[in-house]
Parts: sequence; C-alpha cells; structure tokens
Amino acid sequence: MKERVIGSLFLILIVLIISFNAFKAKGLDNIKKYQDEIKQEEVKKEERFFYDETSKISDSQWIIQVDTFEKIEPALLLAEKLENQRFNAYIIKKTIAEKRIYRVRIYSKNSDDAIDETIEKLKESGYSVSIIKK
Repeated sequence: MKERVIGSLFLILIVLIISFNAFKAKGLDNIKKYQDEIKQEEVKKEERFFYDETSKISDSQWIIQVDTFEKIEPALLLAEKLENQRFNAYIIKKTIAEKRIYRVRIYSKNSDDAIDETIEKLKESGYSVSIIKK
C-alpha cells in the first residue's frame, strides 16, 4: 500500500511538472525554435547549391549536367550526394513553358580537374551525363 501511495504521488508530480511547462509554453517555444532552425538549414542548403547559370559557365573549365528534376527535393538530395562523393555540385533553376525545372550539374574548380576522369567516375556511379561546357 505504501508503494502505491508513493508511486501515485510521483506520477502526480511528473504530470504537474509537465503541465506547468506546457502552460508556460516553453515547450511550444522550443518546438517552434527547432522548426525555425530546420527551415534556416534548408534555406542555407538551397543557397549553398543554387547559382546563376552564367557565373558558373564563365568561372569553370568544364560543366557536366548529371540530372534534371521537376521538384526541388530530389535535386537537393542528388547535389548533396554528389558533394559527398567529392564532386563540385550546383543546381540551376530554370522555367521552361511555365514549368520549373532543377538541373543538377558539376563543374571544375581549377584547371587540374580532368573532365574525362570525372565522366568515368560518374558513369561508374550509374549517372548519365551531358557535357554543357568543355
């Protein structure tokens, strides 16, 4: 009987603590802050991969297009995957016939990057490539 009373008091104490925090809305504020941080990370991700088409063409020795998507999410995932494989990935947003497309491309950072080796690596990884600039 003594254990039940102590257990009940402990349970009531926990419920009171949780209720107190919920009514102060600190828990909800923390959830909102977390959601805002996730949104900021997504914006940073987009800023990290999106470039103007003309700036990359003038800055690079060569450019290879790896894939094209109608939605942004798969384009971002592919760009991240290519970056993790040590490629210099970026995304071009283009509107064609009132339809937005996202082109995932890789580029050379310096003249030492060999286009033939890069094409081979991409093909070995299962990608089909289109050369944009050589």
